[in-house]
Amino acid sequence: MKNKIQIALMVVFIMICLPYVLTWMISYNDREKFIAQRASGDIITVDTGDGVREIAFEDYTAGVLAMQMDPKSSPEALKAQAVIVRTNLAEGFERQEAYVPGEPYMTVAQMEEKGISEQILAAAESTKDEILCYGDRPIMASFHAISSGSTRNASEALKSDEYPYLVQVDSSQDVRAADYLKRVELTPAQIVEKCRTEYPQLSVAQSGDSAERLQIKILSRDSSDYVLSIQVGDTVMPGEQFRKLLDLPSSCFTMEAGNGAVAIITKGLGHGLGMSQYGAEQMAEGGSTYSEILAAYFPGTVLVKKAEQF
Repeated sequence: MKNKIQIALMVVFIMICLPYVLTWMISYNDREKFIAQRASGDIITVDTGDGVREIAFEDYTAGVLAMQMDPKSSPEALKAQAVIVRTNLAEGFERQEAYVPGEPYMTVAQMEEKGISEQILAAAESTKDEILCYGDRPIMASFHAISSGSTRNASEALKSDEYPYLVQVDSSQDVRAADYLKRVELTPAQIVEKCRTEYPQLSVAQSGDSAERLQIKILSRDSSDYVLSIQVGDTVMPGEQFRKLLDLPSSCFTMEAGNGAVAIITKGLGHGLGMSQYGAEQMAEGGSTYSEILAAYFPGTVLVKKAEQF
């Protein structure tokens, strides 16, 4: 009887513990497989917003590319953007050992469902492992949709000399873009309300329907005509921050007042640093290769094969 009880208890113990043992074994095997894949440079960990997952580096490059650029763009423009995506990943991993990228991306299945996988995967595959370097380090490969007509100097826009490849580059073809000029109208009260979300102590002595009465004054611009600093009431803020607070397409803008509103006329779309995607598309349509596009927008950089570092 005693033996039967011992056997029964042993069976119960095994039934309780077996799932945990199996789970541990599976998890251990997965971890070992992941470590081997990571060491070989095939797999990276990414932040999906809902957690983290492992994904092949080049699949992630293609997935981010699908989110960042119109898949109907010219092949050479898509290739240029693919190199930019890969370069920014490489720069992130070099800058931070435990870097976990969190750029929005599409899975291959999602691309196939949308019918865009062929052109996106082709752009990623044809530039596989290629990144932009300045000296022997991956660059911060900034990009935007449409420039004001020329891209910006990082030394002015970021007040930093760390990015000698982010300089003013002619992109005058951008003025032909459909979204080059935009007009946004806001009342003085709306402008103050939006600015106070970041500057709650902002004070305006007067009110009215003009920029002068509202005390809005552009204080400085960079060499590409983007606003560097602007004063609203008693508060001075960066032009880029003003753009974000008012949800403007660009910080290259002028203002007009009348009829109880302030009209803000913007040029371009985005921050204006690095490659203009519209400009890249125009260059591609004109016969430029992706390497020529990248050389034009990031002078002094070179295309190299990334070292296995993930």
